[in-house]
Amino acid sequence: MGVRSRLRRAGWWHVGVRDLESVAEHSLRVAQLTALIAIEEGGDPSRATYLGTWYGSQETRIGDVPHSVKPYMDVASNERITEDQLAVLPESAAKSIREAVTE
Repeated sequence: MGVRSRLRRAGWWHVGVRDLESVAEHSLRVAQLTALIAIEEGGDPSRATYLGTWYGSQETRIGDVPHSVKPYMDVASNERITEDQLAVLPESAAKSIREAVTE
């Protein structure tokens, strides 16, 4: 998970939680929960997990920007950040990730 394992989730800090989870820990739980929810709702757990894996990947570039802060900042869109992240990948891999982020 690289950078994700070193980034702490800022939103929790804003509400007084001191033992912060990393973005990587959060990402793992998102992927697990999306699969379980998909199963319960009759969806595709593999697709849900894939989407959950790429959800929030932009935080490796801008950090975890809490919702309470966003109105006061000009933050690049997830799509713009993703394009920068995909610049060195083969097109087939980049296309798959781009579609997941968009979805």
